[in-house]
Amino acid sequence: MRATADGGHTGSRLISEVSALVAASRSLPSVLDRVVTALAESGYPGSGITLINERDELYVVAYDGPPDEDILSLRLPVGQGIMGTVAAEGRPLLIADLDDPGGPLPANRAVGGHARMRSLLAAPIIAEHTVIGVLEVDSTEPGRFSAADLEVFARVAAEIAGALHVAAPLELAGALLRRRVQEVLVLEETTRALAAVRDVGAAFRSIARYASLGLSSPRVVLLRLEGEGATVVATYGGVVDSLESIHLPGLASAIAGGAAFVHLDHEAQRLGFADTGDDEHSVAAVAVRAGEEFTGALVLASRNARGFDPAELRLLEGIADLAGLAISNADRYRRLTEAADTDSVTGLHNRARFERDLGTYSGAALAILSIDLDRLKQTNDTYGHEAGDAVLDHVGEAIEKIVGGRGPLARIGADEFAVLLPGATTSDAVAIAEDIRISTYGLVPPFGTARVSIGVASGVIGSDARTTWSAADSALSKAKQWGRDRVVCATTTTPASYRPSTSWDEHLVLLIDSRALESVYQPVVRLHDRVTVAYEALARPVGGTPELSVEGLFSAAHRTGWSRELDWLARRVAIQGARGLPDNVPLFVNCSVGALLNPVHDVDQMLLLLSWADQSPDGIVLEITEREAFDDVARFRDVLGSYRSAGFRFAIDDVGEGHTTLEVLAAAEPEFIKIARSLTVSSHVPGRRSALRAVVAFANSSGATIIAEGIEEEHEAAEMAAMEVDHGQGWWLGRPVRVEA
Repeated sequence: MRATADGGHTGSRLISEVSALVAASRSLPSVLDRVVTALAESGYPGSGITLINERDELYVVAYDGPPDEDILSLRLPVGQGIMGTVAAEGRPLLIADLDDPGGPLPANRAVGGHARMRSLLAAPIIAEHTVIGVLEVDSTEPGRFSAADLEVFARVAAEIAGALHVAAPLELAGALLRRRVQEVLVLEETTRALAAVRDVGAAFRSIARYASLGLSSPRVVLLRLEGEGATVVATYGGVVDSLESIHLPGLASAIAGGAAFVHLDHEAQRLGFADTGDDEHSVAAVAVRAGEEFTGALVLASRNARGFDPAELRLLEGIADLAGLAISNADRYRRLTEAADTDSVTGLHNRARFERDLGTYSGAALAILSIDLDRLKQTNDTYGHEAGDAVLDHVGEAIEKIVGGRGPLARIGADEFAVLLPGATTSDAVAIAEDIRISTYGLVPPFGTARVSIGVASGVIGSDARTTWSAADSALSKAKQWGRDRVVCATTTTPASYRPSTSWDEHLVLLIDSRALESVYQPVVRLHDRVTVAYEALARPVGGTPELSVEGLFSAAHRTGWSRELDWLARRVAIQGARGLPDNVPLFVNCSVGALLNPVHDVDQMLLLLSWADQSPDGIVLEITEREAFDDVARFRDVLGSYRSAGFRFAIDDVGEGHTTLEVLAAAEPEFIKIARSLTVSSHVPGRRSALRAVVAFANSSGATIIAEGIEEEHEAAEMAAMEVDHGQGWWLGRPVRVEA
């Protein structure tokens, strides 16, 4: 507005209006906003009020004009440029033409809309003899303002100074206190929320959310920076399409020194800030760093026309620091979790992780492979544990290569692996198991050999995955019994009368503590006349059917160190439950080599047990199984001698397979030799037939009675009789039953 005849009247009316606004308003921010609005309505559009902050910089607090991020984010040092000179000298200034100013040049003329200004006037805002800010207006026309306009602006600046002077002791101090309290509360809440986050992805999402809540930002994007490229990792307050990578030149350098207002070019506007409405006026960013794990930027939109003030930018920097700490903690937790779930030798998942995976898939259709590395103990004993570890590593890599991403794979024991195959049928699982077994033939570890035995079981929808695992474990035990280096499938399901709710490993301790074990008895039959000549006691969990396989139970006991306790409990219930058997019929009681050599449960303990059961050692045959290898043959012979002197006899189980059979036969000189089922059912195979004849010859020469195990068909019984095997045992000859049956 040029000075006119009524300019004085207009100026007086404007000053009166400003005075009234100052007197009536209770909010300092609203006073300043309404003052610049009144100036615009009185012919001074584009007015602005700047105050001096604690860093001796002028910053915009009220502004009439279109949102301009560069102007609103400007921080102009006192003494620099036109407004800085006015603030430093405390005198009003009128410049008719900035192209020929004859005075200080505007330091911000090249910033935003200021590039077009030609004339300008500015008046200092002085309170108690101290300049606290500047009132300014500019125009694109040269000679736009007069001395009368400058006088009006000086008086308006005085009214503003009065308002600031009145408010300063109370409102400004209160506002500062409220700001500090709010900042502390925001940081405290953000700290508490981020401290509870353990997942990196969840940390990213929480950072974006709490940055938005803490700074009242309508839109937040968290970026991962890589050079001049960036990838969105989290958003809040708006949907951003997944971006492979976006070009953001200069962003990293712009925020290197702290939070700053940033420009977003056309490509970067794909982040969702392009369609900003009237309530989104500027965008600020701050670096987020988490050591070597993460380098990124937190980008926020502001609802305020002035953008974020210095206090808000400091708060943003504080949130960024907390964000970096949260990401580091989440990444550290991930690494610790992976370490806790990882087998140190093979790098595969360990047993604890596999059991958690098992719980995840319980109730779904699946198949499980239980895999045992054959003769690992022999490799460890001969070449050392480093050699054994190398074999484990080779086999683990081979299994992982074949299984791929079909399901979880873990090393679950010293020489055991397990594979879970969601949705796989039995035939699918068997095919994968055979691929694994055959692949080991191509492995050439530095020492030892790599061969595996595999048990396969499948479960239908609704079945317990742990029951399926137990079935696979039982099938694995059969694979080892039948000669190792083979795949055996569990063809029968666990009887409905006994389905352990946990794996054998977990059920084992409860079973031993509660002594929830009983015995069933299977006849040993003379083949030529079908007369029962003995019974073998077979341990079963209480409630299990007599046909239930417990190979998995004894394997679990061996694996977890409970084999001797389980062995002794099985002996006790075998002798206790045999009171109803016919008199003068021998009872075969299973006993592992390790348990037999245990000095705690020696021959005296067995004699006490028989005395309590009112039985004689003459009627007991201790059937030695090979669940554990042994090295002290001399002690083994001495222990058997002490038992024999008390009247016990011995049988050797599963002759024809196992790496210690010949050694055990020579040392034990048993009264009974039980042929393994693998020889019984394959006696027609030339090699197996020759092995069977050798066992029969050994029995005849030593005076031992020979018993063929696993006879399940009539022709098998006939074949054994034809080969001079006098006795047999198997389901065709008699199933295991309880004494009362």
